[in-house]
Amino acid sequence: MCIRDRTTGLLFQMLRAKQFGGALKTAPASKKFDFEVNLRCDKKQVNDSGYLTDCFALIVERLIESLAINSNKVVFPDLIVFVHVNLKRISARLRSSVLKKELREVYKIVRDHGQLVSYHRRKAGFTPLESEKQNTFSSTIQADENQLLKRYEELEEKRKSMITQKILAEQQVFYVAKTPRQDKSQKKSKKDDPVKKKKAVKQ
Repeated sequence: MCIRDRTTGLLFQMLRAKQFGGALKTAPASKKFDFEVNLRCDKKQVNDSGYLTDCFALIVERLIESLAINSNKVVFPDLIVFVHVNLKRISARLRSSVLKKELREVYKIVRDHGQLVSYHRRKAGFTPLESEKQNTFSSTIQADENQLLKRYEELEEKRKSMITQKILAEQQVFYVAKTPRQDKSQKKSKKDDPVKKKKAVKQ
C-alpha cells in the first residue's frame, strides 16, 4: 500500500526544480544567503551554487521534519513507498555530487527506520486497519531506536543555535552603535583648559 502525504509531495516538487538538476555555477563574489533573515534574493545569486546548495538542504530538512512527525506510526512503512520512489528518481537526475550525497543519506535513514517499524509491526501481529491498537503502537519503538527523529532534532537544535548566535551578534552591534562616544576635540580641550590649570596651581 502507498500513502501520499501532501506536504512531502510539495517538497518533492521543489526538489525537482530544474535549477538543482544542472551543473552548479559558483559566483566569484557571492555572499551567503541567510534564509532566517532575508525575504528577497538578488537575481545574480539565484543561480549561485552556494545559494542552491543551501536552498536544497533547507528543503531536505523540511522533508525530514515531515517524515519524523509520522515516524512512530504504524503506517510509516506504507508512507515511505512514495518517498523512496521520488528520492531515487530525483537523485538519478542530479548532476551535483554534493546534492546526490545529501539525498542518499536521507534515503538510508528513511529506509532503515521503515524496516524497524515494519519489524515492530510484524512483532505486534496486527495490520494498519486495526485502529484500536494503533494508539499503543508508537510506545513500542524506543526513542534511541528512531534515527529519523534523532536527525530531525539535531537539525532543529542546530537551527535554534544559529538563530541565537545571530540575535546576540545583532544585539552587540546595536549596543555598540548606541554607546555614546566622546569627541576627541572635547577631550583635548578639557585637558588643555588654562582656567583649570591656574586653579590647580593656586591650590
